[in-house]
Order: sequence, then C-alpha cells, then structure tokens
Amino acid sequence: MRKKELEILLEALLDHPSPSPALEQYTTPAAVASDVLHTARMSGDIEGRRVLDLGCGTGVFTIGAALLGASKVVGVDIDPLSIHTAHINLRRVPADLPGVAFILGDASSTPLPEFDTVIMNPPFGAQRRGADRPFLERASQLSGTVYTIANAPSRSFTISFMQRRGFQMVGEKKYIMPLRYRFRFHTREKAEIESLLLIFKRR
Repeated sequence: MRKKELEILLEALLDHPSPSPALEQYTTPAAVASDVLHTARMSGDIEGRRVLDLGCGTGVFTIGAALLGASKVVGVDIDPLSIHTAHINLRRVPADLPGVAFILGDASSTPLPEFDTVIMNPPFGAQRRGADRPFLERASQLSGTVYTIANAPSRSFTISFMQRRGFQMVGEKKYIMPLRYRFRFHTREKAEIESLLLIFKRR
C-alpha cells in the first residue's frame, strides 16, 4: 500500500468525540501517521512484525500498522472512550485485520509480552510534566525498536532518557503538526507545533 493510500484510509477514521486535556488527547494527523508508518515499513520494522502502540487513542497507528502488513498489532489506552472509538474505526476500514487487538489499560503497567516494534505518540507533558516518561520507560522494556513522537523542546531529554536505557538514536524526522481548537483554554482556532519522530534501537 502506498503512503498516500494509507493516508486517505487513516483520514477517514473517527476522531475522539470528547477529548480530555489532562490526557492530551490530540489525534495524530493522517499525513504524519502515514509518513511515520511508511518510514518504519521501509526500515523493515512493520511487515511481519509484532507492533505495539502505547497510548493508542482512536487507533490510528494500530490500524495503520496492520494495513501495512504487521503480523500482530496491539493498541493500549487508559481511556475507555478511546478504545471504544478505536473498535469503531477498525470496523470502518475496508480490510480484514484479524491481527489487531485493543486493550483498555495503563500503558505503564498493563501486562504485555515483548514486541518487535513500538510506534507511539505519547503525551508531550504539556499539561502534566513528565507524562511522556512512563511511555518511554515501558517501550524500552518491551521492544528493541522504538518509534516515538516528541515535541521539539524535549528532544535532548528523550534521547538522553533512551540512551540511559541502552538505546541509540538511529533516525529523526521533523513534522509541523496542525492542532485544531479543541479545549476551552485554546486561544486560537488552529495552531502549529513542531514535532519530531525519534527512532531508537537497542544497542
């Protein structure tokens, strides 16, 4: 499946109907998700692989990885409405994806097996400092390959955090992600945030 075809399918998925600012529930834009997933695919980290999406939200990365040929994909999220919407989105995809599972649970403590690849867009910590750390910690425990999205100012911290856990950064991409007005504290209808895809491999 070509990147543009994947983007079109992901664009049709439902957004979260009632996002929580405390959980920083911003859906990854389809164009960004498609590019991240194809980057992982070109590196051999999706097709035939077991893929984990921590903080899966409405299932964009989970479903996208399955569409690109992952043998098994698990999405984990602590929010029941996110998991409910992810199940709806899975049924909206015009493809049979039997290897997909969504789990309601805390990404930092839900019992999980090891995976070949983690692909995630964790909270940036804008509302709760350090909110990204449990996701990075768990990803480093469950897989030797981690694709994570971070906001640009946290780049150095994220790299250092993963290096201390035996990982090296092997790739990086920059995205300008549009954020629509979603919460009452937003002062503009639309904003843009510089985000980074950071790719890590266990040394």
